[in-house]
This record gives sequence, C-alpha cells and structure tokens, in this order.
Amino acid sequence: MSFFSNFTKTMERFPNWLWLPTCEICQMQKEHFVTRSVCRTCWSILFSPPRPIYLQPGITLRSAALYQGHWRSFLLKAKFQNNRFAQENLQKALCTMIVQQRLPHPVDLVIPIPSSWFRSVVRRGSLTFDGANMVAKKLGVPLLDKIVEKTRWVPSQSKLNCKKMRKANMSNAFVAKRLSLNKHILLFDDVCTTGATLQAAVNALLAYKPASVTCVTFLRSDLEVSRTII
Repeated sequence: MSFFSNFTKTMERFPNWLWLPTCEICQMQKEHFVTRSVCRTCWSILFSPPRPIYLQPGITLRSAALYQGHWRSFLLKAKFQNNRFAQENLQKALCTMIVQQRLPHPVDLVIPIPSSWFRSVVRRGSLTFDGANMVAKKLGVPLLDKIVEKTRWVPSQSKLNCKKMRKANMSNAFVAKRLSLNKHILLFDDVCTTGATLQAAVNALLAYKPASVTCVTFLRSDLEVSRTII
C-alpha cells in the first residue's frame, strides 16, 4: 500500500471538527459559511437591512445594516485596520441588500464621497472608494471619482459629536464638476451617522439637476437621518 493511501486512511480517523474553520461571531467551528469569517447561522441573524429612508422626491438613502454591534466592529476594522475579512462582510451585505431590496431608481453612474489622500495612505486604501467600485461593477455602470471634489481641507467628522458641529464642518465642503444634467446618480459613502457629509455632497450635485440621487452606504446610524439631511 502506498504512503498516500496510508496517510489518507490515517486522516480519516480524525474527527471532522479538527478541520473546520471557526466563525468570528459565535466562535464555533462550522461547516457552512456565507463569508470567510461568518457562518451561515450567524449571518442569518446578523443580516437585517434597515428600512429605506426617503429624504425627498428623487433622493433616498439605502444601507446594508445599522452602525452598531458586530457591523460597527466590521466597519472599524475594515476602515482603520484594512481587515479584508471585515471588508468582505460589508461588501457581501451590501450586494445582498441591493439584490433583495432593489434600488428605487435606475443608476447611470456611481460617485464616491472623496477621501483625503493622506488618510487613504495612512489607512492603506479607501473603504469608500473600494465599496463604490464594487457597486459600479455589480450594476455595470461607470465609476466617476473626480466629479465631487473637496473645496478645502475638512477635519475628521469622527472627532465631532454634535450634529450642528458636523453640519458646520461640512458646509460648502464639496463642489461638483464636469457632470451632465438629468443623470440618475448613486452617491456612495462608507457610513452615514448624522447625514452631514451626504448632505453637503448632495447639495453640490443638485446644481446639475440630477434626475435622482440614491445615497448608498455600508451602514447608517439608527437615528432619524431624514431630519438631519437635505
């Protein structure tokens, strides 16, 4: 009998659980996984997209999950630690949400909220750009990352707790350039907490009279965002 046959028989004597991966959520070894780090059972419990928010005619907000619990942990790991497993979880949730809920308007192009080049270098990439690029590929539409640009340096929103401070911080922070009129736009950001960043970007886009603006984020806060945006 060959060495390979002996080795195979020896391995068959070991229990299967020795070779099963461990779920990041339940910390149990499972056989079936939705992503590389979350098992099917935990995913079915975690994944529950929040209701769409209709801000005003033609402008809506869609998010894959709420900014809390494990989802908040995923976003922080993906954004600040460049954790690929966490990023995969966010992208899987977003793709599933788009398929299940469908977007309220057609999409002609995807525009990401611009990130500071310095922050992108420090974080070894931009979670917002990667997410927007994934959505554009899934929808089969162009990604235009030079349409919305910052007019000035903007301090980090995460350091501001007050809604009024965040709104003032983002006031006139963006300008839109080289955009055709009457386009169906998908505006992408990684997370929506108070809505100040999205509001500033939408205000810049309104100069080109878009047919619709669908704001899409990985996560959003559980606050009544519709009262703070637009």
